[in-house]
Amino acid sequence: MFEHEGKLFHDENLRPYGLARRAIRNYFQNECEIVVVTGMPEGIGKSGYVNHGLADVQGFLQCHDKDMLKWMYEQNVTHDETSPIWETDYEAAKPLIMYPPEQIVEWLMEMLVKGKRTPMFHWDDGGTHLASMSYNDPFVIAFMEFLPLARSVCGLVVISTPVEEWVLKKLHTASGVIHAPVIKLGGDKHLWRPRFCKPYRKVRGPMCTRYFPQYQWQDNFSAIMPDTFYKWYKPQRDHYTKLAVAKMKLSLEKKKRAGNNVMIDEQILAEIEASYHKTSDKLGEFREVIAQHSVMP
Repeated sequence: MFEHEGKLFHDENLRPYGLARRAIRNYFQNECEIVVVTGMPEGIGKSGYVNHGLADVQGFLQCHDKDMLKWMYEQNVTHDETSPIWETDYEAAKPLIMYPPEQIVEWLMEMLVKGKRTPMFHWDDGGTHLASMSYNDPFVIAFMEFLPLARSVCGLVVISTPVEEWVLKKLHTASGVIHAPVIKLGGDKHLWRPRFCKPYRKVRGPMCTRYFPQYQWQDNFSAIMPDTFYKWYKPQRDHYTKLAVAKMKLSLEKKKRAGNNVMIDEQILAEIEASYHKTSDKLGEFREVIAQHSVMP
């Protein structure tokens, strides 16, 4: 149960999320998987889904009631409001939601130094720093080299991005990666903004050259977040946006220092058109010269 815009929402019938179950399973079995959560339009609820899952996991870790914990291990069981379940812990989820690469590296190093593991962490809008055009970036290369070793730190690495193709190709096309598209369940007439996610993994049979989807789990969830959590999360997102704009500004300044003229498309097109007309005029003059010097038989 959580409060949003002065109203209480009961999410017990939606939990435990399949995302949380997979994270806990991997955590206790000393395994690790990569999940790429996608969905358009922006704001559809990708971060909400992962953050709900994080809070679900953290609530599970804080709970010691066997009757409540049984729901995490009983697969394909629909929870009902009459059965007890642990409370979500959004406060404990906050340190596991990261954006800048420096924050990711610092947190990973701290976990390794202390010898700790966690079921999952969320690289919010990780596609910003793992863009498909940045495949030669030293950090991107180093992060991809780290992923095969991520099991030492967590059971589930979750990266969210609006469009899957915006992320590094080696990441979003890999057969072992879990793809988690977020889809609207109708419009947003309901205040709780219902959403649906059915993650899958690309699998290729031994006698088949084509990939087919192997579905992993399915979750119904709400795209809204608790008021107290969103008051913390919104400034974080605004800060992310400022960092992205600052990165663009630095790139333009670097381009200017290198002596490159930064021009808008209209200027470039105008120069191309002027060059085309100039070339056409010269071509006409050249043809006249050739005609004058031609020797008629």
